[in-house]
Amino acid sequence: MKRFLLAAAMVAATSLTAHAQLTLTQIASVDLGNSANLATVIPSNTFGNNPYALAWDGTDAYVAGVGSNTGIIRISNAITAPAYGTVFGTTTSQITGLAVSGSNVYAASTPAGATSVRSFTSAGTLNWNITDATQRAEGVAINPGLNGTGTTAGGVSFLSNGAGRVRTLNATTGAYIANNTNGNGGVINFSPTATVWRDLAFDPATGDVYTRESNRIGKAVRIADSGGNAYSGTASTVLAPLTQTGAPGGQFQQSIAFMNTPNNGSLLVANDNNNGAIANFTDVVKFFTTSGTEVVPTWSFLSGTDVNGFNFFNPSGTKRYDFGYSATNNTLAVTDSANRRLYIFSAAAPVVVPETGTLSLLAVGFATLGGIVLKKRKAA
Repeated sequence: MKRFLLAAAMVAATSLTAHAQLTLTQIASVDLGNSANLATVIPSNTFGNNPYALAWDGTDAYVAGVGSNTGIIRISNAITAPAYGTVFGTTTSQITGLAVSGSNVYAASTPAGATSVRSFTSAGTLNWNITDATQRAEGVAINPGLNGTGTTAGGVSFLSNGAGRVRTLNATTGAYIANNTNGNGGVINFSPTATVWRDLAFDPATGDVYTRESNRIGKAVRIADSGGNAYSGTASTVLAPLTQTGAPGGQFQQSIAFMNTPNNGSLLVANDNNNGAIANFTDVVKFFTTSGTEVVPTWSFLSGTDVNGFNFFNPSGTKRYDFGYSATNNTLAVTDSANRRLYIFSAAAPVVVPETGTLSLLAVGFATLGGIVLKKRKAA
């Protein structure tokens, strides 16, 4: 009997199941225009009134503003010693999204025009702009191709309002990749049909695409490298209709990013934004598995204020957040448009939480063994 109970206890001990609790710890907070000494560094007439669009490579952040004139600024060493570059790429269009790959950053803008998709060096020099001035660009992302290969791998993809297609440009030249020219591109549609596209993100391993429109998260499975049938088309599904009420179709600042975390697997992060009203950060910034199950994280925020008296973290804002994830150091960057801050979080290792049944088995096994030992001592 003793041997059996000891064996049971050992099996229970070795069968502890680790559940990956998503833990996000704030490690940095960067001022994006609150303090007066930044007025000449991030001027409203070239950058915009508030920050929004974001690209993040784990070290440097690229942020674009919103307003009548919008530009991009690079913040080097954002975690340890933030250094502000010079605003570049100023346009009268609204910059809707940014993406970074290697030493280049890509910007999407609306309305349609020659600046709707542009490529810059990390120093801000223009590489190219889209040659098709009929397309507006809502969001931009680096296309991994089908399972990491193909002609579209490394390309620059974007969405356009009114067209349920993913269009892809050559990252070096800005030319459309085969079968993506003008009105063509991979078809994505969701029921009920809506084409108020706002943002997109790719699974870097498979090439599946995740989208934002009408305050929903959609998923289109990658089935080919390029062309009209590159995605699952009309079989695309809505993963998560977000919960905020209002008029979501008109709210352009609806963002999404893909997180391929080592501890928590593949996750999506999105802002539940319908109207830009004031709401709590933790109620608006939401995480989902790639099958649409919501994951509620444990947050840890910095307290206190910076040298200019501004909070390192603000618990409420206008729901206007954009995201950038870096697998290099497992960090998530978030722009807070209303409070003009850049927050950077580290995704911690999972917390080991034993199964309830395993705990019960351990308790029974060790209690019984303890009783046997006690009886033997009394008998002696």
